[in-house]
Amino acid sequence: MALTTTQILSLLQLKGVGRKSILKISEKLGCTQVKNEELFNSLSSSIREKNKDNISEALFRKSEEILSCSEKLGIKVLSYFDEQFPDCLRTALDESGRPQPPMIIFYKGNVSLLSQQSIAIIGRRNPSDLAQRISYNLARSVAEEGLCVVSGLAEGCDTFAHLGALSAKKGKTVAILAHGLDMVYPKINTTLAKRILDNQGLLISEYPIHTLPTKYSFVDRDRLQAALASATVVVETEVEGGSFHAARACLKANKRLFTIDSLCSPANCSAGSKELVKEGGKLLSVNDVAKDFKVITEDILSSSEECIQEELDLFQ
Repeated sequence: MALTTTQILSLLQLKGVGRKSILKISEKLGCTQVKNEELFNSLSSSIREKNKDNISEALFRKSEEILSCSEKLGIKVLSYFDEQFPDCLRTALDESGRPQPPMIIFYKGNVSLLSQQSIAIIGRRNPSDLAQRISYNLARSVAEEGLCVVSGLAEGCDTFAHLGALSAKKGKTVAILAHGLDMVYPKINTTLAKRILDNQGLLISEYPIHTLPTKYSFVDRDRLQAALASATVVVETEVEGGSFHAARACLKANKRLFTIDSLCSPANCSAGSKELVKEGGKLLSVNDVAKDFKVITEDILSSSEECIQEELDLFQ
């Protein structure tokens, strides 16, 4: 292992250093354990100049303190160079198709879910009543088939997807957050986050404690939803809504993308579904969600006998 978790976290606190820089530094330094002084010396002159007041042993002590505080809060960590780091995240792509693996993953809960077959169910924060029911019922059916449900713990479709998964017997769900795991955003989902953990689920983030959410971190988070899942379902979205980031990352990774066609959705959301189809997604009829997704679930589980049996009573 070239870089330790402390060293990676320290590098991420420097201006001008990102995932790509860290991978280049690691490649340059090789596979042997690296001393902090060597790490400093490997930085380019421009990065050293930008961070001349921050590059010191104090930077590493700060990172060690963050990791220590995280541990006390029940937050564990995996770094890119750990053997246990999941391959699906190691090969994560952004919506442009560029490799963008997280360097660090902080997590609470059942980390084995990162290697379980899963489907991402996502959508807008202010969904129609129909989209709420689709998110809930589809997630429940998926979870009953033994697949894990991935979403982002946001209000709206994400919330109903997590709740649907939890309603299934032994249903499991993963929430990918855009901030440190010492908080829950939105606060209204604090109880939901606890329920996820109480039911052997998982909360993950690539951001250390005390990191607040930003519009950029939400966009960044979306690529991880696509990376973890074998397929992504966008239940409802307006044109160029936030779900498009995950949807495009899904397509760039050559994974299945689905969206729902519904005349009951707002006009701008129907347009959003049609745009996703233009980009490569498959349109599922709102009346045939269960039937169509049955085939998808069978394929992902490589099973020809067991499939989703429950009809989604969407209009009652």
